[in-house]
Amino acid sequence: MGSLMFALTDVLTLAGIGRLLIGGVAGQAPLAILMESYGWQMTMGTAAGTALVLAVLACFIVRDRLHAASVDMGASLLAGLECCLGRVQT
Repeated sequence: MGSLMFALTDVLTLAGIGRLLIGGVAGQAPLAILMESYGWQMTMGTAAGTALVLAVLACFIVRDRLHAASVDMGASLLAGLECCLGRVQT
């Protein structure tokens, strides 16, 4: 129904906003329970630690196999960040 009323890009934007709202509502209850049980500092520290562990795991697990042969493995972090931020999609 939405695809008849809106352009494709607008439908995708609205779908993304809907997922954001649903995720926010669904995430509040567990976060509230944890904060009541352990306090806000412990809860936020645990969330930050979990995010850090997931980020480190992603660095080792996720690989760009299409361009792996052409990438200089000695490239610095700043060069990679500059390349990423220089793209139109980001």
